[in-house]
Amino acid sequence: MAAASNLYIGSFAGLATPLTGLTSIITITIVRAISDDAVDRDDYRGAIAGAIASIIIGAAVWLYHWLKANDRLDAIDDDQEFRAASTSTASTSKPFWASLGSRYSSPASGV
Repeated sequence: MAAASNLYIGSFAGLATPLTGLTSIITITIVRAISDDAVDRDDYRGAIAGAIASIIIGAAVWLYHWLKANDRLDAIDDDQEFRAASTSTASTSKPFWASLGSRYSSPASGV
């Protein structure tokens, strides 16, 4: 169980890292466009390089963990444990609009 949660934690961290890098690129570019004095050329290049590196590394970490998690889920033969309700209780329950009364028609009636 711990290995499965590590896959999802690694996937989340890997996905958050490129998003942070993309946010940094957008932010520093807007700041540079608004005020030429706020960010000089060397600082801008350094910030962009760091953001691009975080996008590349984070995307690689995310992809590795996400593919491992998908392989783990594909290896499970019976996915019954992931279902919220068994098919016997789901088939006997009424649709939600049946409790609304007669003033509403069902979605299947086309009205």
